[in-house]
Amino acid sequence: MSIKERPLFRAAERLGPLPGVLFSSMISAGIVSILGCAVFGAVFLLFQTMGRGSVDAVTVFNDTRVGAIAGVAIGAIIHLFIALAAIVKPQEPEERLQFVLGGVIAIAALAAFDFLAVDHIRGWVSQFGDLQ
Repeated sequence: MSIKERPLFRAAERLGPLPGVLFSSMISAGIVSILGCAVFGAVFLLFQTMGRGSVDAVTVFNDTRVGAIAGVAIGAIIHLFIALAAIVKPQEPEERLQFVLGGVIAIAALAAFDFLAVDHIRGWVSQFGDLQ
């Protein structure tokens, strides 16, 4: 371990659990799961886009947005399977449906945000030009 890596390892050793408020109810857990899918998809495509070399900011924004949308779509499919499991299996159907309701709320909020803000954000990002 080099001297540059030591602070990273120390920080990783002190990681605690995620805040309990994120999972205090099944609805909030469903919201967090969809948001996590969106963030994972966005970051994955961000790394893929930036790995290609010098690209412009609008391309990075568009690719990152596509990644977030793909992550939400995958999360929606998973939530659909959870909803079907709540109907087919009688074990804890209320909790499963509350989890799905949280996912639906998150999907609706993200879709509304995307519809309302994407043009403004794209205009702001277009000012940055090429990224290196």
